[in-house]
Amino acid sequence: GKFYNWMDYGGGDIKSQWPAWKWQQGSSAKGEVVGLGTDVGGMAMCYRRDIFEKAGLPTDREAVSKLWPTWEDYIATGVKFKNANIKGSSWMDGPTIIYRSILGQQPVGIYDADKVVVETNPGVKKAWDLTIDAINKGLSAKIAPWSADWNAGMAKGSFVTLACPSWMMAYIQSQAKDSSGKWDIAAVPGGGGNWGGSFLTLPKQGKNVQEAAKLAKWLVAPEQQAKVFRALGNFPSTVS
Repeated sequence: GKFYNWMDYGGGDIKSQWPAWKWQQGSSAKGEVVGLGTDVGGMAMCYRRDIFEKAGLPTDREAVSKLWPTWEDYIATGVKFKNANIKGSSWMDGPTIIYRSILGQQPVGIYDADKVVVETNPGVKKAWDLTIDAINKGLSAKIAPWSADWNAGMAKGSFVTLACPSWMMAYIQSQAKDSSGKWDIAAVPGGGGNWGGSFLTLPKQGKNVQEAAKLAKWLVAPEQQAKVFRALGNFPSTVS
């Protein structure tokens, strides 16, 4: 009720730009569309190459990817890193990012359509159990994401792995400027997944709705999404 329906502002004319699942995320059960997709959050794993080297772990992207085909392997590799006793560096930042990343790989997440399925969904339990296992093995730096400590930790190497959807690259670049070239990117355990991806809306308090709609449609066009990807790493949500 706080947004205009994109179907009244030419949304239907450009629907084919997106895969069906992305379009559906911005839609209501009644077919109202509140958001046009800007990007998707394909998953990878960011890691500190320089500190991996100190711990005797491989640093090449492909070699690092082979360390953790599964999340269990990721945790086992974390135990090896912990045993290397690198002062001031933990394997991962904290529980939030790893939990959300594993959850983003499950066929069903916290919701199944409009129902909350936390208690019955084995995918939620899997994400929880793996996260708790990593904590119990002492792999967490106990740092909350999007906190001042987290931002500083990216630069200082307080944690050496960070599950990262594509949009996270720009965040790391902005927070760890002094560590340029030290972060690298490998495959995520578990074989892909999606976390996030944003949308542009038309809020009803806007004064220039027609002009806003024109601007938003231009911003989400495939050409602009490709330019943002090249500049910042946000992965395009449009098919072409």
